[in-house]
Amino acid sequence: MNLGHELITFVVGAFAGGLGALLGLGGGVILVPFLNKGLGLTLAQATGISVVTIIATSSAASAAKGRLQLVNLRLGMVLEIFTTTGGVFGLWLFGQAKDSTKETAFAWTLVGIAAVVLSRIDKRNVIKDPTIDVGLLGGRYEEAESGGVVAYRVKRPVVAFV
Repeated sequence: MNLGHELITFVVGAFAGGLGALLGLGGGVILVPFLNKGLGLTLAQATGISVVTIIATSSAASAAKGRLQLVNLRLGMVLEIFTTTGGVFGLWLFGQAKDSTKETAFAWTLVGIAAVVLSRIDKRNVIKDPTIDVGLLGGRYEEAESGGVVAYRVKRPVVAFV
């Protein structure tokens, strides 16, 4: 990679992380295909760069939301256990696979993510009554636009863990 590629990667990485945060999905959905097909990097190189870029963007976004008390630390810590376990398992599994298999698996993952995102348009896990019991992993936050308290529950936690 030359300086031009590095600059383009930085800009696309920042865009991917920001868009990923806005849409509620990982920026790697945008960055990995760009690096792999757009810049001709191998899938291993693209995912490595993506992880570093997205971690930096996510850390900055989480810090800002943490100051606004919008971060559900209990839910984050529980999901972290499954994310780390899945990452280690995925590293082992994909270390055994051919590049074509990795690309196919990544493509089908993108199709699945797209289906979930499109199925959730105009749907929120918001509970109208902010005094209701939100469960062990749910939470509440103050919404700036309405000035009211928003409560939410975690639905289908097993699906999220998988």
